Amino acid sequence: MQTEAGISATQYYGLKRRYWSAGLAAALEGRPRSGQPPKVTAALEAHITSLACNDAPAGAARWTLSLLNQRLVSLDCVVKISDETIRKVLKKVS
Repeated sequence: MQTEAGISATQYYGLKRRYWSAGLAAALEGRPRSGQPPKVTAALEAHITSLACNDAPAGAARWTLSLLNQRLVSLDCVVKISDETIRKVLKKVS
């Protein structure tokens, strides 16, 4: 069951409980999540996308995942990144 706001009843009652116990700011504010933070930030996503939209490097007809990977490492944007991560970023954008 979803409410008119488009959230489940469980989410609604959790929000309501946080509001009553800690106030509006605590209810609306995102809580810290457990686990490791994401490795791909919005800035890195933007950099990958801008590289992929530019002309391919000399000697290549188009950007490949490996070429993007090498360029990101050579520009010191990342220490290492997998081709699959780059593929996921580009898929999300397209």
